[in-house]
Parts: sequence; C-alpha cells; structure tokens
Amino acid sequence: MHTQMIYKRPQTMIVKMKSKVRFSSWVLLLLPVISLFWLSLKAEKSTTRAKRACGSQVESYVMRPNAWTGFRPRAMPRKIIWGMLFDCEEWLLEIKLNEVGHLVDHFILVEGLYSLQNRRRQQCFPRIASANPRISKWLPKIVYIYDTQYIQGFQYWEAEVYYRNLIGLQGLRQLSLRDDDLMVVSDVDELLSAPFLHFLKWNEGFPTLIKVRLLWSYYAFYWVNPNLFQKGMVASIKELSDLGQNRTNAIRFNLLGGAQVWSPVAIAGWHCSWCIPTEAFLSKMQNFAHSQLNTRDHSSLSFLSTMRQHGLWFPDQQPNACIQSRPQFPSYVQANVYRFHQLTVIM
Repeated sequence: MHTQMIYKRPQTMIVKMKSKVRFSSWVLLLLPVISLFWLSLKAEKSTTRAKRACGSQVESYVMRPNAWTGFRPRAMPRKIIWGMLFDCEEWLLEIKLNEVGHLVDHFILVEGLYSLQNRRRQQCFPRIASANPRISKWLPKIVYIYDTQYIQGFQYWEAEVYYRNLIGLQGLRQLSLRDDDLMVVSDVDELLSAPFLHFLKWNEGFPTLIKVRLLWSYYAFYWVNPNLFQKGMVASIKELSDLGQNRTNAIRFNLLGGAQVWSPVAIAGWHCSWCIPTEAFLSKMQNFAHSQLNTRDHSSLSFLSTMRQHGLWFPDQQPNACIQSRPQFPSYVQANVYRFHQLTVIM
C-alpha cells in the first residue's frame, strides 16, 4: 500500500506539471494574436464615423486651373528650383517628378547618413533611381546631395533644419540663377499643381514670398482632411540670399524678416501625408523628426492598416478624414491609377 502511494503521487504531480506547461505554452502562443485583436478593436472604436462623405465646406475645396489670372505675363520664363529632403518615398518622388518635371528646371534632393532622429540609416536614392526608370529619366535635372555629418547637440528638430538648409547652402551654389528665379522648398509629399507652377514661371507682378494652401489628405489622395494644409514654400533667389543667407529652412517657417508674404486663396496643390506603402510606415517612423510617435500601437502593421482603411489619423485616432464626391488626383496619378491603386482605390 505504501509502495503504491509512493508510485502514484509522483505520477499525479508529473501530470499536473505537464498540464501547466501546456497551458503556459498556449498562452504564449496566443499573446500576439490577442494583442493584435486588442489593437484592432481599439482602432475600430472610431471607424464608423470616419466612413462618410465630406460636408459642403470640404466639397468646396476644388483646385481650379484657371484661378491664377490677372497678372503681367513675362517675356522670359523664370527658372524654378525645387528642393526637398528624401527618405525613400519612392511613390511620391515619382509622382512629383512626372507631374511637374517639365516645369521645374532643377530639383535639389538631400539625403543623409543620419535620420531626422540623428540615427544611422540606409542610403536609398541611388538604389531607387537605378531600379525605377520613371525616376532615373529625370536625373539630368536632379542635384543630389548625400551628407554624412553627425548632428552635434541634437535634441529634436536640429537634424531636419540642418538637412533642409543644405538645399540652399550646398545645392544652389551648383546652379547658375537669376535674382528673380524662384526657390520652392517642401517635403516630398507636398506637390504644387502644374497650373500653379506654370503661372509662377510665366507671370510677374505678385509678391514672390508665397505661403500656399494645399488639399491635405491622409494615406491616399481620397481621404481628405477638413483642414487645408498651409505652409511657406516659395521665395525668390534674391529674397533667400538677402534675407535668409540661403538657409532654405527659413522659407518653410516664414523666417525671412519683414518681407511681404502672399497667401493666395486658391488651392495650389496637394499634401498627401503618409502616402506610402503601409509596410514602409515603420521605417519612416524610425527616421522622421516626430520621435514621440514611436509607440507600441504605431509599431503594429495591423493597427496602422486599420487606420489607413478608415481614414483615421493614426497619432490620435480621430475620424477627421472624409471622401469628396469627386476625388482630385494629380494628373500623373490619374493616368497611372492601377500603379498607385493604394493611393486611389478606396480600400
């Protein structure tokens, strides 16, 4: 009897231990699934209100090609130089080059060994350009600057300011320009329309320090933010030199002193925020200046895909995008709607 008890007790304990191990293993296997499900539920809370048509205010945001009239035509066109930072946004660069490349005389593209968070990153423009003939055909117009400087004293915005200033401090010196030629400074995801650039190139009699209004969308051109995007984007070469010492970041943030700024009412183009493949979100968040957005939610492709599907702005999950009855796409996107289906087809 005693021997039988000694034999059975260990056997019972072994069975219980195995059961616990199996239960723990199942819990560990299910944790990622439970986590993704929780993130999806969190995202879904606000989605029902986001799937809606735009109201009358946003429907009135229409780009009118003939809005730029009433100024003196020029006998000779100005040169237009467009400078931007580049962080592997292949779609948006291709769209910009092919939408307005015939009107822009030079593009200045700045890329760095260090990201806007001052961390080492992979160089990508040479690889992208060599693999994409729709970009490489524009190489004769592109001044490419690759900087390897580590940003000393970095805290938050210093890297972005440093790289954007290289557009003027290093890029412009490689070009032969007149005082009244125009410098455009923007991010890659900001696009001035061809009619507006044609107007700037062939007209005069307006202030050349210009703050524009852009149709602002999220993830794709059809998810429209009820608020227009407004930013300084244009200055003459003389204004930039005399007032900003060629520090091109000053154009973007209206730091060129008391010069008169023109803010036309008409919408001048598009700002398509995060109009990149969803899988590219994670690398961009590691590189762009807003390091506070590197959170657990924002490292989940499931969560970000849900935000994209419902037009919710991922930093605060607000349902602040709507769909216009007649979506407005750049003409190059419209002509290549299948190529850019993630930017044009409502998911």
